[in-house]
Amino acid sequence: MVPMPSAEGFRASVHVWLDDIRVVAAECGFAAIVKAVETVIDAGRTIDRAAIATCARRVLEGKGSSGGQDPKHHDEYMEGRA
Repeated sequence: MVPMPSAEGFRASVHVWLDDIRVVAAECGFAAIVKAVETVIDAGRTIDRAAIATCARRVLEGKGSSGGQDPKHHDEYMEGRA
């Protein structure tokens, strides 16, 4: 069983998350950061500046928020069509 953080520890974590969100939102915009934070939380990943920044940049580039490689490129390479 995972021990519960103290109230002070929880508040400190929230302040760090909010600071990370504020910094990335200033760079990527509100809409991208909302989608990025939602995606990070839904995926069960650790909420940190790197995760939300990477996801927000993917949203801005129109690549979606899930990331990962497109296996189509690998298939074309392996079949000699690349």
